[in-house]
Amino acid sequence: MSENGRRLVRLVVYIFLEKNDKILIGKRKNAFGEGYYSTPAGHIDQGETVMECAKRELFEETGIKSDFFEFLCVRLLKDYDIDGVKAHEYVAFAVRPKKWEGEPKLMESEKNQGWEWHSINNLPKPMFPPVLMLIECLKKSTKFID
Repeated sequence: MSENGRRLVRLVVYIFLEKNDKILIGKRKNAFGEGYYSTPAGHIDQGETVMECAKRELFEETGIKSDFFEFLCVRLLKDYDIDGVKAHEYVAFAVRPKKWEGEPKLMESEKNQGWEWHSINNLPKPMFPPVLMLIECLKKSTKFID
């Protein structure tokens, strides 16, 4: 909570990079949710748009370049914990690169154990809860879930 009693939330973008009906997934390390699988993702910096963040994070984490992203959905992420640690509240945006160049490389070995392609219907476990919450939006074909 802020001083005036209003709720403060953080902003994050998750990038659903697709190839041959599979999405790119990596195993997190040295962060909240260590050992859980996630799409490329990152916090939206002050003054940055959702798409600018997606472009920056995709390149920083995978070495893949894209200038064109499609908005998929947005969701308020709340009320979950991992191993007894309560998560911060986030407004999470899911986007998909429309065109992209390159092949995924492990660019941040201190944050990720490596990238793999997985079917959205056969994801590795454990999956990072925010990714599962956004996949719920995608499967329901809705742009927003509160």
